[in-house]
Amino acid sequence: MTAPLPPLSGSIAIPTATAMTGVTSGDARPRVALSTLLAQGTELVIEHDGHDYLLRLTSNGKLLLTK
Repeated sequence: MTAPLPPLSGSIAIPTATAMTGVTSGDARPRVALSTLLAQGTELVIEHDGHDYLLRLTSNGKLLLTK
C-alpha cells in the first residue's frame, strides 16, 4: 500500500462543458476523463456538504469512494 498523497496546493482546472468529450445529444451529463481528475496521482479529495470524500484508484484499476 502506498502512502497517501499530500493535499493539492491549489485547484484543478476542470474542463468546461464545451471542452468535454463524449457528451452526446441524448446525454446532457458532463463527462470528465479520470486522468484529468487524477492528473497528480491516484487519490482525490472531493468536498461535499461540509464533508471530505476520498476518491481512490486502486492498483486493480477500480475506483473507491470513501468518507
